[in-house]
Amino acid sequence: MYCIKIRNFFQNKRGIITITSAIIFPLIIILMAIVFEMSNIYLEKERLQAVIDRALLDTVTMIKLKNIEDVVKNVGPVNTIWTKNLKYELEHSDFSSDVQNVIDDTSMKLESDSNFKTLSITAISQYKMPFKICNIHLLCPKNKYVTVPVLSSMKIGRNEGSDIDLMIVLDVSSSMDDNFMKPEEAPCSRLEVAKKSIRKMLEDFRKVPNYANVFRTGSVGFNDMVQFPMPLKRGLKRIYNDIKKYRAFGSTNSYVGMKYAWEQLYGNPQDTKDRKKIVIFLTDGENMIINATRKTIELCNDMKKKKAVIYSIALAVDNKEVLQGCSSSGNVYAADDAQSLVQAYSLIGKDVMKDEYIKYVR
Repeated sequence: MYCIKIRNFFQNKRGIITITSAIIFPLIIILMAIVFEMSNIYLEKERLQAVIDRALLDTVTMIKLKNIEDVVKNVGPVNTIWTKNLKYELEHSDFSSDVQNVIDDTSMKLESDSNFKTLSITAISQYKMPFKICNIHLLCPKNKYVTVPVLSSMKIGRNEGSDIDLMIVLDVSSSMDDNFMKPEEAPCSRLEVAKKSIRKMLEDFRKVPNYANVFRTGSVGFNDMVQFPMPLKRGLKRIYNDIKKYRAFGSTNSYVGMKYAWEQLYGNPQDTKDRKKIVIFLTDGENMIINATRKTIELCNDMKKKKAVIYSIALAVDNKEVLQGCSSSGNVYAADDAQSLVQAYSLIGKDVMKDEYIKYVR
């Protein structure tokens, strides 16, 4: 009788559904667990990729490229920088509880081309990530971890003669105190927007490897006289901080500003060899001093004959004679509002950095 009941159970629909459910539901649960776990692994890999990319970018910007051959032969200093940057990024990420394991599972190597003109830096991680969501490792007790492979590689280098002398020539006449924002936006003067745009451009320059030695920067404000001149010196920090000190007043005389730039770039012939000369010139009005436009253009032409590159920005100005006369390309960046001014400095900055590069290989 008992056997008959069991046979009947298997034969009726309820029994079939019950048995099918008993088989399928666990399989569905296992499948969902696998999907969730794989999704978690993918997300963790993406997070780790971002962490390693940031650490690698921080590292390459700190490498001194004076002698790439020495850098490749003596990896120790770069490895120290890399480990420090990786640890910092991990401590400020989702991996803060597993910092040392990630560091132990990650290696870094340096390679160069045969002429030692470019340097490749590669980070390889084989992070052993423990299963987290559904404890799948209980199904396979020997496999409590999954290896998460991550590769990040960058190529950095400098073209010959790419060290840069940069002079910023900035109009600080009284008209630069005019509001440059749209009616619905908070007021901000032309000069303030220009200073913020310059600082943003300088921040971008910091992405250049060994930027403190690559760049020598100077600046000068002009109205009817030279205002707050800053001579050429190595690095970016001084200009970044002191550009904020400019104030708008007086009339316009671009000649005195351009003359100071010429003196800084070419005043010492022994100090000009093999350095790219760049001037970024901004004004928002016509010269108020007799012959100032002609004399400014003459100075610009002299610098261009000496292979200087001059970028001109017209800040809401109709008469662009002096700007067009000075510009190396004959073209002028027209900025009629705050957004276009920020963009103008950004585009100029990218053009300046075209010989200084960091290339993602991954």
